[in-house]
Amino acid sequence: MCLLKAYLEENNMRRIIASEVLFIYAEDWGFRLKTMDRKEEVTLKNVMISRIDALNSTITFRVVKR
Repeated sequence: MCLLKAYLEENNMRRIIASEVLFIYAEDWGFRLKTMDRKEEVTLKNVMISRIDALNSTITFRVVKR
């Protein structure tokens, strides 16, 4: 099992939004992240995946401006 750290890029800045992510669900409007550490879901709207780094176990989302 590989747990991911999830980051959000916005305005040329990157911040961590979740650690120990177990599952990522794609929705019409964005993504839901299921975490192990808090047993909760993080909801992201109007984002796209900009980078997946399997070596460092990270995923980065970028805000999509509409």
